[in-house]
Amino acid sequence: MSHTSSKEVTFSKLSEGLVGAPWHYQLKSGVQIRGAHIHYARDVDRSAHTPPQVTFVFLLAGQMTLILRRRKYVLSAGKYGRCIMISSQHAEVIRRLANSGDCNQHIVVNGMERWLSDYVGSDLEINGLYDERLRSWPMSLEMEELCQKWQQQSNHHDPLQREVLGLALMNSAWQFFIKQQHCVVTVNGHDAKALELAQSLQRQMRQGVFDGQSLADGLNLSLRTLQRRMGQVFGCTLKEWITQQRLELAKQALLKQGASLTQASQLAGYQHNSSFIVAFRKAFNVTPKVFLTQQKRLS
Repeated sequence: MSHTSSKEVTFSKLSEGLVGAPWHYQLKSGVQIRGAHIHYARDVDRSAHTPPQVTFVFLLAGQMTLILRRRKYVLSAGKYGRCIMISSQHAEVIRRLANSGDCNQHIVVNGMERWLSDYVGSDLEINGLYDERLRSWPMSLEMEELCQKWQQQSNHHDPLQREVLGLALMNSAWQFFIKQQHCVVTVNGHDAKALELAQSLQRQMRQGVFDGQSLADGLNLSLRTLQRRMGQVFGCTLKEWITQQRLELAKQALLKQGASLTQASQLAGYQHNSSFIVAFRKAFNVTPKVFLTQQKRLS
């Protein structure tokens, strides 16, 4: 599981006109992870023959233009990155276009097809996997964090850690796709917009922003506009949504960070532990103490 040089990777055929060395890892599980942070020194129009596969592309920055079966896809990372899923049931030719001066940063994960047969006949059987050759959605917080961890640790010489991170990265995108297929991610029929709005708000909340006006300012919206969107997309008030999210943050702090009841209460925005316990029980049908006891039994 060595780190191959840029001369050995698939991207070597595309490296003419590029500034920035690609990289490639072959994991023991058979999963391949490759990517680059590149600048195009001239226009590029290259075609690659690909076998039947399910591929995930995490576009972290910049833009990517692909052509599949004569259909052109112009994909942008946007502010928080974009996950692209390419499903090919048969061998295909994929064209990749770029203009001189373009830049992008991406991570590509191949190998999901090794597990597809395990889903046949199961409760999670996937129908219509190949109905769309290319799907894309804003990267979730989990994908974003895993990409950051991969970038921080991929150069370390711990092969097991690299394997775990690589599989976790692929799994984050696959599980998101499964949830979409089974309508778990759909919120009042506003899937993509709801997801993007929720993630933008959650990112601010992770930075300690919890009041409605500040959240609206962070989205360049008026408070009234944000309140109206929350009702349209989530079917609840902005205050109700913030309360639910703060309680979820507090629950995760109790479980994963070992926070005390007082610390979790403050994180959720409550001055008194008793009020926090009542709200926690209303949201999760269990008190914080019982919740932690249940989790310890499961671990």
